[in-house]
Amino acid sequence: MVVNYLTNLTEKQDLYKALHVDNSSKNPIFNMGSNSVFEAYKSDGLTSYASYIEELLKMNHPVMIAAGEFDMQDGAQTQIAWMKKIFKDVLPQEFFEMDRPVYYYYAPNNTQIQVGGYYRHGGNFTFVTTPKSGHFMPHDNYDCAKSYLDDFIANNSLNYCHNPQGCRVN
Repeated sequence: MVVNYLTNLTEKQDLYKALHVDNSSKNPIFNMGSNSVFEAYKSDGLTSYASYIEELLKMNHPVMIAAGEFDMQDGAQTQIAWMKKIFKDVLPQEFFEMDRPVYYYYAPNNTQIQVGGYYRHGGNFTFVTTPKSGHFMPHDNYDCAKSYLDDFIANNSLNYCHNPQGCRVN
C-alpha cells in the first residue's frame, strides 16, 4: 500500500526531490524491502542475545524486557511466544499465566496519572507491554520509558503502583 501510494502520488517528483532520491535509478524508487540489504545484514540480524538474558536470570540479576504492543508487526504476543520458547528453563509456565497489573506513571508537566502499560513480574524478571508503541518504544513514549527505568532501577521491578486507587484490573 505504501509503495503504491508513493509510486502513484501526483506530486511524486516534488517528494523525490525533497527526499534527495530524484536521481535514483530504482524502479519503483520506493520499495519496502531489498534483497541486497538483507544479504548484507543477514549474519548480523540473526544474532541472538537470549543466552545473555538467560545467564542474567540464572544469576538472579533483575531483568526487564519492554515491548511495544506493535512490536514485530503483530503485537507483544510474539514476544510472549518467543520468551516461552527461549526461556523455558528459567521462567516457569506460571509466569505466562499471571494477571497483568496496569503500570501507571506521572508524566512531567502533567498532573493526571497516565497508563504506561501492563506488566508481569516474577522472581527477578519483569515483562512490560506499552500500548500505542512499537519497537522504538522509548522514542514513541519517552516519558513512560523513563518512568519504567526509574522504577526498575529503584525497585528492581515495576512492581510499584503509582495509582492511589490500585493497579490491579478487576
